[in-house]
Amino acid sequence: TSVGVRRSRMRVAACTPSQFAWDDARDTGLARYRRSFAAACGTRFDAALDADGFAAMALRTRLLWLGDYHTDGDQHARMAALLERLQRGPRGLALALESIATEDEPLVASFLAGERSLASLRERVRLRWPGSWLDDPALDPDFYCWLLLFAREHRLPVVALEGVPRPPLEARDAAIAARVQAFAAAEP
Repeated sequence: TSVGVRRSRMRVAACTPSQFAWDDARDTGLARYRRSFAAACGTRFDAALDADGFAAMALRTRLLWLGDYHTDGDQHARMAALLERLQRGPRGLALALESIATEDEPLVASFLAGERSLASLRERVRLRWPGSWLDDPALDPDFYCWLLLFAREHRLPVVALEGVPRPPLEARDAAIAARVQAFAAAEP
């Protein structure tokens, strides 16, 4: 997989498959969202980078968006390696996670502080959100749990990006962007 960089405002994007497994032409909301996404991201890449080049560029970037295909264990392994590499870099690291619900931030904070175990966190989240990213076998929960363990080990700030129930697709991006902007303003 090659990685591309758009120079305008230091945007970073990974190439996407030509068709997603969850594509469904009957879902007009999803189709409309994909068209909007494609229009916002564009199709031109200024450069292709290998893993070392991408990591070097990411080390110079204040905000890095990493999107994933939620069940791709190989992609998650590459993301984990990148995060470990960035953590060893000269800048601090913080995580903003779609996989954590805004309602669960206090639970996550107590986990990060070492006041609760991962099993306890998962149990409490499961009571309110059956099938959460921390437990749903269709979503590679080991990776999302690893992210939280990684954050705790390195004392990284973590912010949740979405509420549960999740808002409609059209409303998600703006809400996520607002949370990331507020988090970035609060975390140097």
